[in-house]
Amino acid sequence: MGLVIAVTVAAGCARLGVWQLDRLQQRRARNAQVRAARERPAVEARAGLPADSAANRRVHAAGRYDYAHQQLWRARSYEGVPGVALVTPLLLADGSAVFVDRGWAASLDAAHLDEQAYREPDTADVLGLGFPAPRGRGDVDPARLQDSLPYPVLPFILQQLPPSAATGRESFRALYRLLPPPLVRAHGEAERIMMAAQAERAIAEWPRDAAKLVVVRPVAEREATFAVQ
Repeated sequence: MGLVIAVTVAAGCARLGVWQLDRLQQRRARNAQVRAARERPAVEARAGLPADSAANRRVHAAGRYDYAHQQLWRARSYEGVPGVALVTPLLLADGSAVFVDRGWAASLDAAHLDEQAYREPDTADVLGLGFPAPRGRGDVDPARLQDSLPYPVLPFILQQLPPSAATGRESFRALYRLLPPPLVRAHGEAERIMMAAQAERAIAEWPRDAAKLVVVRPVAEREATFAVQ
């Protein structure tokens, strides 16, 4: 009886090992396809361009942003910091539009922020990666929004690349564009300033009839590390 159980367990482990090797080979093949697609010449965004033709390809688009129909992809964190992605329609010369993920911005509740502070010039020349939409839960879905838009929209998301990722050879971490406030451009310092400004705004707007708010701030004193207000 014991021998039968041992043989059965061994056979199960062998099958599991084969399955894991198959999955590994599938992932490697998929990664190779993605890398090859990203290294191909950029395709031009235009009316009628199918999602399959843009998937994992570098896509170029030039036009004018329609900030009135901008969407937020909420609950997006970056290195542990809560935030949102700003996804804005870019109107193309042929009358169609493509949703451009302009990048990530910090948000205290990962749902709201001052969108006006992250507005860029109306005209834009964008190089990015095409992704089938939606990319995940809560993402913009052009098909669902089509009836609410006054122009036809392409069936994929164009994720704008930072300048350093123009070749498509960088890691995924380098492929996402960060959006600090307009006057702050240093990445680490920008993130700290953004969070500090949002914290001060939240403190200022704390309801008077709510529970008492205790704020702990650092102070520049030798004998004390923190002061309590």
